[in-house]
Amino acid sequence: MSDSTLAAWIDGRRLDDPGAPVLTLADRGFLLGDAAFETLRVAAGRVWQSARHLVRLQHALARMKIEATTLPHAGTLDAWCVESGVTEGVMRITVSRGPGGRGLAPSVPGATVAVTVHAAPAPLPPDGVTAFLARPWVHPDSPLAGIKLADRAAAVVQARHGMEGVIVDAGTVLCGLASNVFLVAEGALITPPATGMVRAGVAREIVLQELAPLLHLVVEERRIEVDELAVADELIFTSAVRGSFHARALEDTPGHGYAREVSSRLAQAFANY
Repeated sequence: MSDSTLAAWIDGRRLDDPGAPVLTLADRGFLLGDAAFETLRVAAGRVWQSARHLVRLQHALARMKIEATTLPHAGTLDAWCVESGVTEGVMRITVSRGPGGRGLAPSVPGATVAVTVHAAPAPLPPDGVTAFLARPWVHPDSPLAGIKLADRAAAVVQARHGMEGVIVDAGTVLCGLASNVFLVAEGALITPPATGMVRAGVAREIVLQELAPLLHLVVEERRIEVDELAVADELIFTSAVRGSFHARALEDTPGHGYAREVSSRLAQAFANY
């Protein structure tokens, strides 16, 4: 584990040393990326929106046909957060299919559930991130598209510090490398529908169901063409860990910068949520 790991639990048992090796080399999550995960924000000593994240994780596990009998409840996550002493940070729940033999076909009796608590990420540039175009790592028509798979190698090789990738497939904007995407154009807040690879993120759901009505924003869920990125008024990303953050510019689009009027209001609304 990295130095930012402050506490860890495996199948409900807290590790004395969160940096100690605990997974068997036969674990399918390690060998095949055969695992799902959720990343949650720790704020004011509590796990933010844990119930919503657990519903998403259970949905992902059902689609992967992974049975996780030791998956903690929301109250347990809060108790572990208090036990860790972390007031501002990140919690990650990773569920692997567990140890098994060689080969793709699963023949595993039980899943492994790992919960880790980490220090908060470094703040993003106050004037916004530079966005760049990225490629999807799961085909949009895959039966596992739209869930958070542990296999992120194709995202890792595209990621850049202090920037956020906008995933584009067949000329259509899908989502960010670690976020959902919103555009502001012609007075509307626009986001792609949560189908295919577009994840129905917890922060995205909160924007659509609660914050946009609160801020009197007109919302459109529709297909976004990649060419719209170069002429939009604002480009906004949402994630559970970051809340709402904005792009200042799109790479290789000289002369066009993004405003931040709506993004600033959204960021403040998340801070007050």
